[in-house]
Amino acid sequence: MLSHFDEEESTMSWKIDPAYSSIQFSVQAMNLNLVRGRFSCFTGHLDLDPGQMTAAQVRGEINVASIDTDHETRDAHLLSVDFFDVEQFPTIGFRSTHVERLSLGQYRVCGDLTIKSITRPVTFDVVDHGRVHDPWGAYRWGFSAESAIKRQDFGLCWNIALAAGGWVVGERVKIKAEIQLIAG
Repeated sequence: MLSHFDEEESTMSWKIDPAYSSIQFSVQAMNLNLVRGRFSCFTGHLDLDPGQMTAAQVRGEINVASIDTDHETRDAHLLSVDFFDVEQFPTIGFRSTHVERLSLGQYRVCGDLTIKSITRPVTFDVVDHGRVHDPWGAYRWGFSAESAIKRQDFGLCWNIALAAGGWVVGERVKIKAEIQLIAG
């Protein structure tokens, strides 16, 4: 059974545990439904005093080649120069600039998202799921984060107009991350 984190609160460095974390996205396809995907290779760090969440420093990086939409042809197209151009831009990066407490366990994390060497401000709505001391002696902390971006703002502009109106790929991409951090 997990016990709540009860150690003295002081500045700590936390890193993403990829075994218990996920980064997913969804975008509308042909004005009909959402296509969902995920990245399987990513890293991230959080430096903070747990009692001072608004002073947190968040950094993360995604390996673009780890994209998976459950469709090999679509994945290959997403990695091509039409979208991510993975040969020239192999990573996506995020660095926080400001953290705002909205209510108990709810935060807004603002920062700079970089895709294809284009950096734009992005805001994530974050839920703090709490901290625990796991059975193996590690301190863990769980979060959920959501945001949405306009893909064209990051140079992801490929599209084809549909005869009935609209586009093959929607403009807005929703991002959802389930993150478990481990102290150390």
